[in-house]
Amino acid sequence: MNNIGEIITLRRITRRNYRKITNLRVKPEQRYLIASNAVSMADAYFYKDAWYILRRDTCRISYAW
Repeated sequence: MNNIGEIITLRRITRRNYRKITNLRVKPEQRYLIASNAVSMADAYFYKDAWYILRRDTCRISYAW
């Protein structure tokens, strides 16, 4: 995949769109590498110093402290 010129937008996760995010999945062989999106969003909600993003092109959600 060529990422040159890629545009990233940040969007708020709301009651209207959170299910789309929790329904995203990684490949079965990658499941042990990352927490589910629901767990990641819960971590970001309860740990206020954390922030989270969704990269739609790769269906990835991640967060940091």
